[in-house]
Amino acid sequence: MRAGDEEEGVTENVIGAAADEFADGDRDGRFAEFHETRLDEIVAELLADLVDELDHDLVAFLEPRAVGEDQDTCFPLHRGASIALNVSPTTMSDEIKRQYVNYLFFKADPAWRRLSREERDRGRSEFEGVVKDWKGRALIIPFTTVGMRADTDFVLWRISERLEDFSEMSTQLLNTSLGKWCHTPYSYLGMTKRSMYVDHHEHEGSEGRRGRVIPGQNKYIFIYPFWKTSEWYLLSKEERQRMMNVHIETGHRYPSIKINTIYCFGLDDPEFVVAFEGDKPQDFIDLVMEMREHEVRKYTLRDTPIFTCIRGSIGEVLATLG
Repeated sequence: MRAGDEEEGVTENVIGAAADEFADGDRDGRFAEFHETRLDEIVAELLADLVDELDHDLVAFLEPRAVGEDQDTCFPLHRGASIALNVSPTTMSDEIKRQYVNYLFFKADPAWRRLSREERDRGRSEFEGVVKDWKGRALIIPFTTVGMRADTDFVLWRISERLEDFSEMSTQLLNTSLGKWCHTPYSYLGMTKRSMYVDHHEHEGSEGRRGRVIPGQNKYIFIYPFWKTSEWYLLSKEERQRMMNVHIETGHRYPSIKINTIYCFGLDDPEFVVAFEGDKPQDFIDLVMEMREHEVRKYTLRDTPIFTCIRGSIGEVLATLG
């Protein structure tokens, strides 16, 4: 039985009892009272059930593609209620719960590679076990950076509605046999938020229509933090929109690249962190080169370091450590 079926049965009994009372005299008054209270409650319950089913189906379809290993978990992306229902359709999208997002980079001590194969296998197994255990509570996507950056070996892209999840999970990871040989040279923390600059360029699936991160299943991700200059924030909203329109329009000409932006103001050193998903690095190079020529570029204070990462299961990613 689906959760909520029992409430549907109660609703039917209330309607029957109310109908009996209507036959008693004061029909009009009782009907008006019933209409204003119970009927609204019934409609709200039915709409909430419908939205929850739609949300569940969407996440169940998307998350296996994002996680890559767990074909059943649909819990992390809509833990609790993903939508605070207020019956009015105009408020549903505004009430979507924002997520915490973290990119946690690891670097293994070179001495770890000189351990016996048995010790290294045990360390990888323990680390992998923690990651898999947490996939029931948060969305975790591993990527290797071995061979692409000298200062990191791999990264975990973590998404949750609970900030404490990141601290609790990291503690467990660092307590594994592998974790004790690792340090975390970079960690970026932010939250999802609808962009104020995409109103005129929205299309189905574009970032401006998403209040939450829904990772794809692309092979590569390109991650970097960035900061705007103080002068940028002193410009009028209209002037910023004008420049961003050109920027966004260019991005739409590269449909193979999907952008995910998090907002870090007050939570971490950067102002934003962007992660571009794609299967063709050459498309990302061309996109970035074209955007370098835009007027808005002069208001970028910094946009490094840049991380090129290759996606894999947690087992595949840890295997790249040697």
